[in-house]
Amino acid sequence: MTRWRASLAAKALGLQLAGLLAIAVVVGAARYYAIRHQLYRQVEGSAEALAQVLEDLLAEHPELMHTASLDPVVERFSRKLPAVARVSVVDPAGVIVADSRASEGRPTEQPEAQPLLTKVGEMRSSYTQAGSRVLRVSRSLRGRYDAKRRSDIVGAVLIDMRLALTDAAAKRELLQEMTLVLLLFVPIGGLMYFRTRRSFVRPLEQLAAAEARFARGEMPAPLAFTAGDELGAVARTFNDMVKTRARALAETEELLKASVAEAKVLRGILPICANCKRTRTDQGSWEQIESYVHEHSEAQFSHGLCPECAAKTWG
Repeated sequence: MTRWRASLAAKALGLQLAGLLAIAVVVGAARYYAIRHQLYRQVEGSAEALAQVLEDLLAEHPELMHTASLDPVVERFSRKLPAVARVSVVDPAGVIVADSRASEGRPTEQPEAQPLLTKVGEMRSSYTQAGSRVLRVSRSLRGRYDAKRRSDIVGAVLIDMRLALTDAAAKRELLQEMTLVLLLFVPIGGLMYFRTRRSFVRPLEQLAAAEARFARGEMPAPLAFTAGDELGAVARTFNDMVKTRARALAETEELLKASVAEAKVLRGILPICANCKRTRTDQGSWEQIESYVHEHSEAQFSHGLCPECAAKTWG
């Protein structure tokens, strides 16, 4: 069974997509925390707005701090706002006036309220309840000045905001953005694949084919890479090498032809019999001069009689 091997374009595409995916993960994480921070700020703003509404209400109706009339208002806020987990209002003595999760009339068990009853301020903290994170915004409530206590602090409000809904909203928004990014990966990846194959892989295949022909002794056609990058430099170097090799082969062929022609020319002294005119070979035998010259050169003999021999022989 032939083992599957990824092409160079597929490997390049894989590396590029891996780099893009790593960038998307880093950007996605940063984007998630940015979205969550923004939503947390909105939750804090909602809690501050709720505290401000309670402060304005108590400033106009200070008698609500001494009756159970404030408890329905707190219950309404808790029902209307899904992010509100608990609203607790305490008087300057630390007694609960209204609470969406506890009965009024008893001292509060929340330590954040005590400093806010003596000095105007605002506190933020978070805790985990039943596996869900909760943001607590604590704030002093200011109203009419009390000469006996020499303070205008009429109480404190503690608002717990659920962060699970905020985290879910952040994840949902991030999921939508990442889905769009992943959908864009498909055309971008295809474009990168074909671009890489056309600009990088195909020139390498042409170069490999030309090298194979050159290795077999053939003269490949010149490579025409128009790019001015490293591939263009490789093509120019390969073309120069082929031209140099072709020129060297042509010169060698000319020299070989000249050597062959020169090898057919008789040189030196030929030992020849003064009587029968036969010549001695390298093996020591004697041959007719015609046979020896024909064997060691490209000359051909045509027999005839010179005038002197013709007159002597035929009269």
